This record gives sequence, C-alpha cells and structure tokens, in this order.
Amino acid sequence: MLRSLYYNFLFQLSENKITKPLKLIDRLTHLTASTTSGIFKLLSMRAIRTRSQERILNLLKNIKKGISAQDIYVELRNTNQSMGLATVYRSLDVLKLEGIVQVRNLANGEALYSLAQQDKHHLTCLQCGVSIPISQCPVHDLEDQLESSHKFKVFYHTLEFFGLCSECQVNQATGISQ
Repeated sequence: MLRSLYYNFLFQLSENKITKPLKLIDRLTHLTASTTSGIFKLLSMRAIRTRSQERILNLLKNIKKGISAQDIYVELRNTNQSMGLATVYRSLDVLKLEGIVQVRNLANGEALYSLAQQDKHHLTCLQCGVSIPISQCPVHDLEDQLESSHKFKVFYHTLEFFGLCSECQVNQATGISQ
C-alpha cells in the first residue's frame, strides 16, 4: 500500500499534477526518513509552489515594479488574500533563492522585491532618496565571462550608483538642507 502511494506520488510529481504536495506527504507518514527526504528533494527540484508563493508571484506580475515586503503584505491583505508578514518574508526568500524574485536594497535599508526578468540599474541620491533608472549596462559581457570561467549560473545582477541628484547638488551648494 505505502509503496503504491509512493510511486503514485512520484508519477503525479513527474506529470506536474500535484496541487497539494504536503497533503499527499501527510498520507505517506510511515515511509522511511530517506524516502521522505527524497520526496522533499524532488519537490524542490520541480519548483512546486505554496499558495503563499503563488499569491506573491501574481502580485509581483501585476505590479511590475519593486515593492517592499510590508507593502506586499498590505496589498495581499487589501485583496482578501492575507497571510502573516513572516510568511511573506519566508516566501520571498524561497523565491529569491530560486532566482525568480530579485531584491534591491535602497540606501535607507529598505528592500524592494520584483520579478527577476531583467537586470535593473539605478542612480540613487543619498540625500533625498530619489532613484533614477538607467538603461545602459556595462557589465553584461563581464557576466558572461564570470558564468563561463566560474561555471556559475547568474540569475540577475544589479548595478547601482550612489551620489547626489542635481537638485540636491544645487541645494547643497546654496546651503539648503532637505
């Protein structure tokens, strides 16, 4: 009986038919520890997502810009898809490790999460916090070289320059502080 459940699980996993993997694993509680750990390895390799991860991914697809974990929490709560803030952070960590979500840390320490579809580059003012996106990327060739020489899979990269925007430079020159 247990063996047939296990093989059924593996078949469903290979066909991407498992929608509630943990429920199925609960039915397999009598399996040995090595078999159970093998199932979890397969789950991670197949990138089966939790409901929380799916909700966060859908939100990020719709927003199409960087958003903080706290704002994700608020947005989900406002659409009656609430989950705990700790769950938001855990889900973002998993998605980040899979290379699906990227994080950008601002000068003030806030982290902004977005889908890792393209590399993002910014000029960030240390005085007022304005962040100006830039389209040029001088490191794409370097990225290819690093992947090749170190046998390292790069999911994305960020490039950020910190300094003063033109308005803050003028304000600093005239002695006005924001």
